[in-house]
Amino acid sequence: MSEHPTPSDLEAFAKGSLPPGSLKAVARHLLRRCRSCSALLAPFFGGLGPAPGAELTPESSRAYDEALDRFFSALRFRQRYHRSEDIRQRRVASLLEAGGGLQALIDRSEISLQGVGVLRALLDRSWDVRHESPKEMVELARFAVRVAANLDPRWHDERDTADWQARSWAELGNALRTREDYDEAERAFGTAFGFLLQGSGDLRLKARLYDLHASYLGTLRRFDLTFTALDIVHSTYLESLTGNSLCT
Repeated sequence: MSEHPTPSDLEAFAKGSLPPGSLKAVARHLLRRCRSCSALLAPFFGGLGPAPGAELTPESSRAYDEALDRFFSALRFRQRYHRSEDIRQRRVASLLEAGGGLQALIDRSEISLQGVGVLRALLDRSWDVRHESPKEMVELARFAVRVAANLDPRWHDERDTADWQARSWAELGNALRTREDYDEAERAFGTAFGFLLQGSGDLRLKARLYDLHASYLGTLRRFDLTFTALDIVHSTYLESLTGNSLCT
């Protein structure tokens, strides 16, 4: 790789989601001590790389190489975690699509119903059944809230966990809206926005929450607040096109 990795490749590298071929290319680029790319990744990996403008002595060079070795070892371990969660998500999704709802999943499942893979499957299925089974939609969203509150701290820091909790509570609020349980829906949305403030500042998540909340406000015919929420959705989507990137 003679040129720098693209912003999307660096972001995927930070998240441990690059395919093996691209991962090796980015790794080789970083091993050549690319200061600009290391600086972009530093906030995510505890100061990876030398300080800009610093000269590498033989001792600091060895320390830097050892730090990179530890980093890539940890990254490989993280990638295995993400692959296992992808497999878990597919298995849980398959069980949910087989029918029977949440209880059938609990009765049939031979895997632990924990982790972000399970959480994604629950949220996806909850959304999929929103027209045909509002009751199941609520049940799945409630269970997703429980799973989001117990993500493994080895893999999910406080901000990441807060993001997932915000997403799950918002989906629960939306599900409760479809059941016309407006008081509990309002409390769920309040909890979701509380977690949003504790999270990473992900713009797509913010837009999703305000979009769902706009639907809730519209159902209550509170149109002035609905339009305000939709304005926030629009501005947040525009912001996401130019911001929220590792290279901004």
